[in-house]
Amino acid sequence: MPIEPVPSIIDRLIALLTDEPLQRSDLFLKVSALLAEAIDEGADEQTRRAIRSALALTEPSNLTFTAAAVKAHVKKVLNKLKTQNRKQAAIVAHQHGVRSAASVA
Repeated sequence: MPIEPVPSIIDRLIALLTDEPLQRSDLFLKVSALLAEAIDEGADEQTRRAIRSALALTEPSNLTFTAAAVKAHVKKVLNKLKTQNRKQAAIVAHQHGVRSAASVA
C-alpha cells in the first residue's frame, strides 16, 4: 500500500483559496494558521511571502455593525457592570483602574 505524499504548504494554500467557498473571516483564520505552521516548520522566505500575500487578500476589511447589535452588546456590558447607563459604566471602570486609550497614548 503506497504512502500518500504530504501536500506542501503551498499546495494546501492553493487548496484553501480555490476549493470550497468560505466566509472571508474563516479563510483569514485558516490562512493565518497556515502561516504560523510555515514559520514553525522553517519554510523558506518565498513560501512565507506567498502566504502573507494570501493573508492580505483574505483579511476581513469591511466590518459593519448594525445599531441593534451595538445596543445589544452595550446592554450586556451594562448588565455585567450592574449599571443603568454608559456614564455609570465609565465611572465603575474608572474606579477599577480602567483608563481610556487616549490617556495611555
